[in-house]
Amino acid sequence: MSGRGVGDEPTTVTTPAEPATPTVTLRDTLAAIRDEDRFWRLLVVSGLSNITSVCFYGQFVVFATTDLHIGGPQIGATFAIQGVGGVIASVAIDRGLRPAPRWQAIGPALIALVPIAAALTRSWPVTMIGFAIVGAAVARDMAVLGVAQHVGFDPDIQGRIAMIRRSVLYVLIAPGIVAAGAVAERFGASALFIGTGIAGLAAPVAAVALGVHRVAHPASRATD
Repeated sequence: MSGRGVGDEPTTVTTPAEPATPTVTLRDTLAAIRDEDRFWRLLVVSGLSNITSVCFYGQFVVFATTDLHIGGPQIGATFAIQGVGGVIASVAIDRGLRPAPRWQAIGPALIALVPIAAALTRSWPVTMIGFAIVGAAVARDMAVLGVAQHVGFDPDIQGRIAMIRRSVLYVLIAPGIVAAGAVAERFGASALFIGTGIAGLAAPVAAVALGVHRVAHPASRATD
């Protein structure tokens, strides 16, 4: 009669790993994001804030020509001042300046209010100042979201997390860009700016509702 001796190792049954199909990979990535509270909350706020992006790119050219009555050089200068605002904010962040957590709600609020102010005043100087503010606020928000990603996830899934982030920020807004053109054509560029700005106010509301405005800068976790 045979049997397991005293010194024999117990028999274990190994369950085969689930094949890494695209569906399984996506499910696992979304589960990792769900478990990282700081990142997904910031991503939700950034995605909602991105609603107003239609006003700061292609649709701005329509608004500039029909409502601000400015030409190519002024349009180019407006885009440039937005970039300058982003560079200044990036330099400040690089030098260690970390605004209080409440700016994670204030920033999206400013981004949403700029197109409203531009449409109501139809003033190029007001629009220029607004674009500089938007450039700085977006740079700051993207830096915080990027740090939250790199601090919150293992290196082996960073690529997948980045793809989800880009999908939320850029791919999902594509239908909105097409719809924005139709709205501007039917109701006017100013109406589009006001409506989009009002919709963008969902971002600071979400920031407060999710408690993002009370969360410290995620880089603090890197030194824990």
